[in-house]
Amino acid sequence: MSTLHSEQKICIIGGFTEGNHHATKFVRLLREAGFGITKRAEVADIIVTHSGGYLFLPDDLSTKTVVMVAPPCGYQSSKFNLFWRNWRIDFRAHYTTGALGVFWRKDLYNFWYFITKPGYNYRIVRGVARFRFKLLRTHAKKTIVITNRDDLWTRHIPERALQEEPAYTFIGLVGAHDDLWLNPERYVAILKACL
Repeated sequence: MSTLHSEQKICIIGGFTEGNHHATKFVRLLREAGFGITKRAEVADIIVTHSGGYLFLPDDLSTKTVVMVAPPCGYQSSKFNLFWRNWRIDFRAHYTTGALGVFWRKDLYNFWYFITKPGYNYRIVRGVARFRFKLLRTHAKKTIVITNRDDLWTRHIPERALQEEPAYTFIGLVGAHDDLWLNPERYVAILKACL
């Protein structure tokens, strides 16, 4: 195990209908890379949010690095239409790679978290509308925003939103909205390279 990042603790905050099960492979790879994992954002050195998870960032981020993966911003359709269209894109991607078992397991967990975390999910549905045309201002030591080419929630971030946050680092990757959970090795490599 690498000791390069052993002093750095990472907190992962999932988005709508997401939880610990989605992040299992990501957490394993982070530990193998030498990062520590914590569930408490206030004690983490690095906070990785997925989708609407950025709405649960703590207030004081001045000493932290924030990595927002697929933050909903610039979406150009109703939330219901985006959920449906993203689901179809995700299904097709899994179907063509022969990974439908992974797809259905992820969706089963989505359903579980939809039922067991109603307040959390409601806060995301209501909160993302505030940031439809702008990015959350974090006031963090460092902020990295990662978007995915086939993600309908983030692929059209308005130019104005990019200009309002000149200190942010923007990284574009291939993949769909849930790419963090499906290909976490890309994101671990980014964390290792950017920190």
